[in-house]
Amino acid sequence: MKRLFISMFVLVSSVVCVHQANADEIIGAEFATMASCLSGIKKHSKQSLKIMTDKPDNVSGFLANGKNFRCHKVVTGSGNAYYRGWYMID
Repeated sequence: MKRLFISMFVLVSSVVCVHQANADEIIGAEFATMASCLSGIKKHSKQSLKIMTDKPDNVSGFLANGKNFRCHKVVTGSGNAYYRGWYMID
């Protein structure tokens, strides 16, 4: 039983370490317009954008390196609006 427990612990620890090593991070910012959001992601990531969803308040897709990006409209409780943009990095 002790040997089984140790084997399971090593297996679970290995999976957790692999998952953390492959985890992506998200870089994000707020913008005044959808156009500035998209150009900001393109400029900061230094990648071209492959758009998959193209709606007035929501644009998303993939960077040239295959990582995701998104720009979407956020309306605050007081009625103000801005665009939140993010993209993933290794």
